[in-house]
Amino acid sequence: MFTSQFHHLRFSDDSIIRWPRLTSKCDTFLCLDCDKHHSRNKSSKQHKTLPSYDFKKLPDFIIKTGNRCPDHDQRYELYCPNHSDACCLQCFTEKHQNCKDLKRLPDILSDIKSSTSMTRLENDLRDAKENCESIVIYLKGRLSTILKQKTNAIEQIHVIRTSLNVHLDKLEQRMLMELDSQHTKLKTKTEKLIDQIETQLSNLKHLHEDNEQMKNYATGLQTFIGLKKIAKMTTEEVGNLQKLTQSGELDELHMELTCFGSVSVTLVPCSLELKKEVECQVPISVTTVKTINDISPVLRQKIKLPNTTTNYNITGCQILPNGHLLFVDHDNKQLIQCNNKGNDIERVMVFRGKPYCVCYIKDNTVAVTVPDRHQIVKIDLVSEEITTTIRRGVAVHSYGIDSNGECIIVAESFGFNKNIVSILDLDGKVVRCVDMKGELDFVAMFENKLYSTNWETSMVLCMEENGNKLWEIDTKKLETQIGNKEFNQPMGIAIDNNQFIYVAWKTNNTIIIISPNGLSSRLLLSEADGIKNPTDISVDRETQTLLVSNRSDGCAFVFKI
Repeated sequence: MFTSQFHHLRFSDDSIIRWPRLTSKCDTFLCLDCDKHHSRNKSSKQHKTLPSYDFKKLPDFIIKTGNRCPDHDQRYELYCPNHSDACCLQCFTEKHQNCKDLKRLPDILSDIKSSTSMTRLENDLRDAKENCESIVIYLKGRLSTILKQKTNAIEQIHVIRTSLNVHLDKLEQRMLMELDSQHTKLKTKTEKLIDQIETQLSNLKHLHEDNEQMKNYATGLQTFIGLKKIAKMTTEEVGNLQKLTQSGELDELHMELTCFGSVSVTLVPCSLELKKEVECQVPISVTTVKTINDISPVLRQKIKLPNTTTNYNITGCQILPNGHLLFVDHDNKQLIQCNNKGNDIERVMVFRGKPYCVCYIKDNTVAVTVPDRHQIVKIDLVSEEITTTIRRGVAVHSYGIDSNGECIIVAESFGFNKNIVSILDLDGKVVRCVDMKGELDFVAMFENKLYSTNWETSMVLCMEENGNKLWEIDTKKLETQIGNKEFNQPMGIAIDNNQFIYVAWKTNNTIIIISPNGLSSRLLLSEADGIKNPTDISVDRETQTLLVSNRSDGCAFVFKI
């Protein structure tokens, strides 16, 4: 048969030359001779042929898609509109028997290139191409625009930098001038003060030399007369020094820059510890042993804390070595400080929990108990910052506290109905614990003895450091010694140089003084002296000064004892 001479070969690169034409109908490459026979054959003369080099231009996915069904190796004959797919007769039998409106594939292919789908595809491709070209042009333009913007921004930055440099130079000059001015003022003031103190120092040296000469060479009468005169002049010089301290002339000066570029000078209480009162004695003195009946408190100063929207609840107080006073405001969670005149009242610190009691340790450091946070905090009064937090455990509540500068004692409740006096070193480590009965509130220590008040049993106790009881005094003894008055809830306790014990009785509005052996006591201060609901008291042993603080009205009293 004539068609048997056709060359059925696969397409390859050299087929372009050897087999220059392709008939898609027969899916066959033809040489020139075969092409002539193919075009003359009655059954194939209607087949269109395509040059093989044009066929090579088709996309790969078109080339790989043959004219025959890959599943059955039969020619595609039908088109299924339901599946939008061409199918062979075998596909029709297996998959498309239920499909409707199947059409002959040649009818579909006759105008496929001029169909609406082809037109729509061409339009979509053209539009997408034009859009991509427009986007590329736009983005290239944007690159140019942002480059120009960057250049302009760099120029603006240089202008701003120049302006800032000029402004900062002026600001630096002004600040340096102001700093120099403030320094000159403070320097002049301090140098003047130094000259004044050096003059006093010279006078005191001369008085000291005169006193030594008088001791060595003067007669008794001459010593009697000279001692009085030297004592008077010494008192004047000491008074001048005390005035310097009280007037704030010795306060520390802190010169610093504020955030607005100005120079600020602030005053911080003087950290220099001076001997506060020097009382020159008469030439001949007779040493006498004091009793509690010799103590007659004289009011030196009444302190009134500022009125606030909330009531005070003063549960602790302390006299500092420089004469300033501290108050613990329990409900308002604050520590308050003022001078011994009641002026310059300031808030030292606000706590997270409710503080209870305060004591002075040494080197401008105080300790404050915070029962609800189970802590004792040590505070530097110069920087007004917490330097150490002593954590006492979740079951421990610390209340009254005292210190001798070497250790700390604190009244604590531990767990359920257990009360102890804890002795701690200055780092907060427990040295010893003494079990106690009843609810403790305040403690004090002096010369290897511990003192405590028990508001539950209304008892005052004195014991050794190891816990051995020396004596105790209760309500009945007080009623016998003082009178027919019921004494309840002893609170603050303090000891003076004579080992006299001062106790604040809250519900009685009184201060009681007790002898060192606990055998005698008497009423020292009462409501007639302004005492109302007192909680804590403090004694300065150097100046023999007693501080009593009322609980709620913001009043406190400084007595000479």
